[in-house]
Amino acid sequence: MLSARIADGFVHPVVGAHIWCDTPAAPARRPDSGHAITILDDVDTAVRTWAASPAERPEIERVILAAAHSVGWNR
Repeated sequence: MLSARIADGFVHPVVGAHIWCDTPAAPARRPDSGHAITILDDVDTAVRTWAASPAERPEIERVILAAAHSVGWNR
């Protein structure tokens, strides 16, 4: 749900991504986990980078949007 809200612009990318990556995946990540599970680590990294690197924020927000579009309902 959060990826869809980010992708359609209802939630700011970083606010949504912070909540999205904080939600545990079920099943837990394994080496053969699909994209919908593995993307959570990428989004978490993006959120942490956004907080630590103000100069990179616009690019990181685009990365989060791309991630949201990659798993959302409107692929």
